[in-house]
Amino acid sequence: MILADNILKKIKEYKKELDMKGDLPSDTHLAKYYENFRKRFGPDRLRNLDGEALLEAIHDHRNRDSLVYWLEFKNDDEFPAIFGGIAGGSALKFGIYRRKETGEWTTGSPQNQRGLPIEEAILIARTHRDQLLKGAELLDKLPINATDLDYSNLQHDMDYLAPAISNSSWGHKYLSLLYPEKLDNYHTPYYQRFHLIKLLQIPPQEDGRYVCAGRYVSIARELGISLNNLTATLISLNGSPYQYWRIGTTKGLRGDSEWKYMREGGYIAIGWNELGDISYISNDKAGKEKIREKITARYPDSPGTASKQANQVFNFIFGIKNGDLVLACSGMKVLGIGKVTGGYVFKEGPNFSHRRPVEWLSLDPWDLPEKEGLTSTLSKLKIHANLAEAESHILDISTLKTHQRLSGLLGRIQSALARKGQIILYGPPGTGKTYWAERAAYELAALYNFGKSFDELSDEHRKQVLGNDKFPGIIRICSFHPAYGYEDFLEGYKPEVVDGQMIFNLSDGIFKKLCEDAQKDTDHRFFDH
Repeated sequence: MILADNILKKIKEYKKELDMKGDLPSDTHLAKYYENFRKRFGPDRLRNLDGEALLEAIHDHRNRDSLVYWLEFKNDDEFPAIFGGIAGGSALKFGIYRRKETGEWTTGSPQNQRGLPIEEAILIARTHRDQLLKGAELLDKLPINATDLDYSNLQHDMDYLAPAISNSSWGHKYLSLLYPEKLDNYHTPYYQRFHLIKLLQIPPQEDGRYVCAGRYVSIARELGISLNNLTATLISLNGSPYQYWRIGTTKGLRGDSEWKYMREGGYIAIGWNELGDISYISNDKAGKEKIREKITARYPDSPGTASKQANQVFNFIFGIKNGDLVLACSGMKVLGIGKVTGGYVFKEGPNFSHRRPVEWLSLDPWDLPEKEGLTSTLSKLKIHANLAEAESHILDISTLKTHQRLSGLLGRIQSALARKGQIILYGPPGTGKTYWAERAAYELAALYNFGKSFDELSDEHRKQVLGNDKFPGIIRICSFHPAYGYEDFLEGYKPEVVDGQMIFNLSDGIFKKLCEDAQKDTDHRFFDH
């Protein structure tokens, strides 16, 4: 088994939902789309083109029958846009393009473009054609059950024999459409590695667009689905890639911990309080320089590290994006994992004043597998083992039927239950313990079992949650008081009159009955409060 059982189950159930909604193409439709592409741009077709016909067939964006148009813009019944995007950036990502205004062929960089005579443009097109054909030859030879080593060798060969297209998203997309059983349709290394990490897989350390493909091939085979449906399911399940950050929680090396305030306040924070509110800082080099100047003026004892400190403050404001994961740490110890939910705010006071709101996903302490970012207050995490370990700690709170999470105190109860399976609410009388316990049970039962809030449930689903006089629901309520004993909650001997005589029978309590019902009905999650 490549994937853990719970992850396999999660993907299968999510794919089933997508199939029921008609969001995934059938294997028959996929085969048709691939054949449409191969007929127009397969190796045999390209091999028989040359001159201006070749140049226009590959690189003329104005021609809707050109390769670059199909790869970047085509989206219709003949060839829908379901094979991985390469949009964005300038047309120079293809190495050459034809200006819309003048029709002149152009190459270079966005900052330094130059026009090309037709002969030189044709030479570039020939180079691209020949290297696409060489990539196809390499993939022809690659066995269907190729190993990581085989894909590593493929990457080396691509870099050596097809350098003009091996590190391009459009070259990767072209080859993935010809060999959809051997290459995934994530066309950037960042996407490839992100979705492997979400599957708790450590990606290959080697750089390149081809080294990760074997992992996806093996996973698709284990699930019994096409590569295209696997990647589409993972995109829908995982959302867009995000970054991972480590943030310190203490004032200096041995200062007081700010973790309690971050945890209870639902935010991450950094010091440098004497900088004051810097929400006016611009997101550019001038803004970063302004932060450096203020640090130099307000903290004169560390002039040699002012630039490094300015980078950290700047990244806290602009580098961290909404949706990124932040690991609140004390040394190697991770204290909590949060998802950033908002922008920078300044809160004057004795605690760390520069803040970003977060939703805490896990408050279970653990140690980073590998040392990373220990010398900085804020640093981006890049070591795959650390990222996968972080994902493993938030995996337990995700559900098979929904991405929704409760917020506020209900969200904290949800996180604690996901980690421990039980939770105790404590406090003085009249502070709402019973209210929050009951509300949490209702909302979690509705969310986990039906993917909705309790107020959105149908009458039938609400009956299943609450039960009635004829059958118990998936929520059971008991109240402890002086006369409530072990036998009422778990099991015990209770008196009964049988045939006019008093006897004692071993009877199940409410919690034991709940456990037995949960064992029989594995499709639902049960709650007792």
